[in-house]
Amino acid sequence: MSERTYLGFLPWIVFAVVSRGSLEGVAWGSIAAVLTAAMIAAASARNRSVKELEIFSLALFVVLAVASVFNQHDPQGFLQRYHNGLAMAALACFAVASLAFEPFTGQYARELVQRKYWNTRRFNRANVELTLMWAVVFVAIAASQFAAGAIETRLGATVFNWILPVGLGVAGIRQATLRWSDQFDGESMGLDAMLNLGELWDGP
Repeated sequence: MSERTYLGFLPWIVFAVVSRGSLEGVAWGSIAAVLTAAMIAAASARNRSVKELEIFSLALFVVLAVASVFNQHDPQGFLQRYHNGLAMAALACFAVASLAFEPFTGQYARELVQRKYWNTRRFNRANVELTLMWAVVFVAIAASQFAAGAIETRLGATVFNWILPVGLGVAGIRQATLRWSDQFDGESMGLDAMLNLGELWDGP
């Protein structure tokens, strides 16, 4: 898969890292995630290749930033305890919702695959499968992080907020790479595929 796919997940990583450890952390984590998402979207806008995931991440963390400002002094508040799980659950919902229009991985996949494959059943099926796979990973990570909020112990936070989610994320990347290689590795590395990077927003 495209490295830009994983770059699109960066705001969630920044949010998780910055928001830990203090009552004000969720607010700061949300702001840091907004800034990260904005920089990614701005870089994409310069190339006229802004992705729906980038727009969604920016909107999501703006909402969380506003909500966290009003919730930051409540140590037992729902947002304080379950912010990581909420952010990942929102990402899972986005992945599932994208299937009704275009699997979110498809926008990234076009940058790697020759144009002649974009409208084929194989391309569409591969991206539906990849998006569903990621949705399952996101749901599993969200469930783990909700468990961390419910347990509220140092060990629980370490295991369910970090060790298990990182393991699930690594497994997801590995599975996505294997599935992509099975479907399009032979068509994704040629000169025509590289030229797609400059043709994505040309007319049909």
